[in-house]
Amino acid sequence: MKRSGFLYLCLVTLFACQEDDTSTDLVDFGYNYAPLTAGQSSVFQVDSILYDDFNNSIDTVSFQRKEEIVSDFTNDAGEKAFRIELSRRLNDTLPWRLIRVFSSSKGKVRFEKTDNNESIVLLVFPPSVYKEWDGNLLNTNTEKEFSYTTVGQAETINTISYSEVLTVLQEDEFNRIQQFFTEEKYARNIGLIYRNDKQLETELNGNIRSGYEATVSLIAFKP
Repeated sequence: MKRSGFLYLCLVTLFACQEDDTSTDLVDFGYNYAPLTAGQSSVFQVDSILYDDFNNSIDTVSFQRKEEIVSDFTNDAGEKAFRIELSRRLNDTLPWRLIRVFSSSKGKVRFEKTDNNESIVLLVFPPSVYKEWDGNLLNTNTEKEFSYTTVGQAETINTISYSEVLTVLQEDEFNRIQQFFTEEKYARNIGLIYRNDKQLETELNGNIRSGYEATVSLIAFKP
């Protein structure tokens, strides 16, 4: 009887472990919201408005930018990272001009970008609405709260439809003399598709004195 009881306990434990493993396999960690593959490239349309109170002027600036993953390497933390070249041109009739190089890496719990020796945690896994984290966790800047406001939502941006999109709110601060707002959107199997950035100084009546507003929208993607 003791032997039968021991065998029964072993079988129950084995099946329980198998069930736990199966449930873990079914968890959607959302890694494909930030695909990283050598040869992958994204082209964005950038449109911005610049407010200059010194010259009392408002200027609009538009151009295209390309982010191309050119190779992979092992970073200082011993993790696989990807070298990304950032290029720019005024329109699609002109050649690309290399601006700078940065890198990105993706682990089990986060997706990060390193630019000018400063790392930012752009996404954490698995994504869920209202989940929060410190975007400046890996640098020496003060804590900056990032959070998911949508996950897995269908959206259309510049006439392009995406079936599953997550939105990251990076900054949202409004008062009587300042407006700071930044959010990014990522689509499954594509990555970044949209960024809205607003950094403005205003008068008490709401009139804008200085700063900028910029939108970055994906117009072409090569996996």
